[in-house]
Amino acid sequence: GAYNATTSDPNLESAVLSRGPGISYSNSSTNSYISIFKIEATKSEAVTNGAYYQVVIKAKSGYYASLTTLNATVRRASVSAVNQYRWTYSLDGTTFIDLGPGDVDMSSMVKGNGDKQASIDLSNVDALQYVPSSVSITLRMYAWGAKIGDNTSNFGFGKSSAGVNTLAFSGSVVNDLPKFKVLFNSNGG
Repeated sequence: GAYNATTSDPNLESAVLSRGPGISYSNSSTNSYISIFKIEATKSEAVTNGAYYQVVIKAKSGYYASLTTLNATVRRASVSAVNQYRWTYSLDGTTFIDLGPGDVDMSSMVKGNGDKQASIDLSNVDALQYVPSSVSITLRMYAWGAKIGDNTSNFGFGKSSAGVNTLAFSGSVVNDLPKFKVLFNSNGG
């Protein structure tokens, strides 16, 4: 089922990690959050079939949330598991926009506790800066490319241990928007 964040800013509502309707729980791994993905060959099929992980981040009343980085450790249980993914975001829960430089190919990753993925810089995504408490930030990781849709091809977030976070969103929460000035000084020209 859904899983609440283990650590969160006190001025955020509790962030929740959940699965889309196109993937199902798998209990074949301890200390990781993994699922069985059906066989979707393309990103479009993954989107249509709800093959995603989702995190919802929301500021508490009177606050504004800004996201700066996304860090994840992902894990494929076999060469049959999904081999591509892409993070997206939405501010209305309906229209999702791609994050990062492109789809991530994991074809060479197999088993183990998971591989730390390259950080995604969110600080340059204007829509994710100073998001008011009236708006939820919904982030989804769509994944596709599984060869088999059974529990031998699990995919998800790597195994965690004390002090090691396998999924982390960093940023800031403020109770006031930043102030700015625009000044012009004409020295007789």
